[in-house]
Amino acid sequence: MRLDLFFAYRYLFSKKSKGIIRLISSISMIVVAFVAAAMIIVMSAFQGIENLVDDLFSHFDAPIVIHSPSKKFFRQDLISQDLLSDAQVKFAEPVLESDVWIHYDAADAVIQMKGVSNDYGNHSGMSQLTIAGGFDTSDTMHCGAVPGLGVCGELKIPVGDHLGQSFQLRAPIPGKKLSRFRENAFAEMDAYVMGVFSANAELDVKYVFVPLSKAEQLLDKKGEISSCEIYLNREEDALTFQEKWQPILQKDSLQITTRNERNALIYKTTQSEKWATFAILFFILLIATFNIVAALSMMMIEKKKDIAVLQSMGASVEFIRRVFTLEGILINAIGSCIGVGLGVLICFLQQKLGFITMEGAVVESYPVEFTPGIVLGILTTVLITGSVFCIIMVRFLWRSMKMTIAQN
Repeated sequence: MRLDLFFAYRYLFSKKSKGIIRLISSISMIVVAFVAAAMIIVMSAFQGIENLVDDLFSHFDAPIVIHSPSKKFFRQDLISQDLLSDAQVKFAEPVLESDVWIHYDAADAVIQMKGVSNDYGNHSGMSQLTIAGGFDTSDTMHCGAVPGLGVCGELKIPVGDHLGQSFQLRAPIPGKKLSRFRENAFAEMDAYVMGVFSANAELDVKYVFVPLSKAEQLLDKKGEISSCEIYLNREEDALTFQEKWQPILQKDSLQITTRNERNALIYKTTQSEKWATFAILFFILLIATFNIVAALSMMMIEKKKDIAVLQSMGASVEFIRRVFTLEGILINAIGSCIGVGLGVLICFLQQKLGFITMEGAVVESYPVEFTPGIVLGILTTVLITGSVFCIIMVRFLWRSMKMTIAQN
């Protein structure tokens, strides 16, 4: 062990040190530990929320969506076969989406109808969100549909063991004004419940999925779609895919958007909240390091005689400063390691036991996700911050102590 580190260790854990100094040193460790644990917990919680939001939206928002920024619908054959056969493309799902009027018994509502293929449930992951029946849009003769749980609740459509209830979908006929044609201004189609999905309160009350051919028939949009959802082999290739095909699609007035672009507000808000909270905790960490400075200043005053003895034995000023600097770094490092370990333990217990619950939410317990990057990043931040602060403050305290000695 290096001599300066040995002195720092002995000064920190020596039983001969005054009780108040040991108490302040212990408090400094505890404060740093609690701040480090709080940073781990908060950042892991934000990461858990980000992953939860991304997971919820991934079933409704494909990594890549091709659409027309100027028109609601466009010809499906405008999308080139070269794009669809690209090596990065895993699945391509044409979608025909529009607002429709849904009627059941004596209840009515305006919802979003989404015409999709029979494979859409497995390709998008919507099958995992089906809570009754199955995500089945294969019945193109009688229009088997999959409404959201909120839609069923609003219209009082039975679910569970009472699937198969029929309802009506109505859409305006282009060119026919409601004021003149009244009921004849709408195209009607009977559908029945094949399954019910549930993602979150906002989406559950908004969507009903039907076969693509039935959506084309109701909207009179044969061969037209509102978008084409592209699922890639690796989602991280979304930007690369966009940069590659956007110039080509622009020739046909089509546009590619990624999931992050379509949900930019949600992602930016979450990121802003996360880093604002981190900045607040970092400021608290800076305040916590003042406890270390208090312990070091009292230690330096107590060890004045030891300092004089060391100087008489030939110890340099730099050596003595390093002793007290290393003592501060030890206090900070021990507190950091304890705090990070405590934070990881709490996050692990939350993942396994879920003792912090979320009633009425899409998940039973508060989501947390701690990764090696989060743990190492926070540990490094706390260690570097405390070490730099100790180096600066020990130099300042040393100059002040020399002035005091000179005055005496």
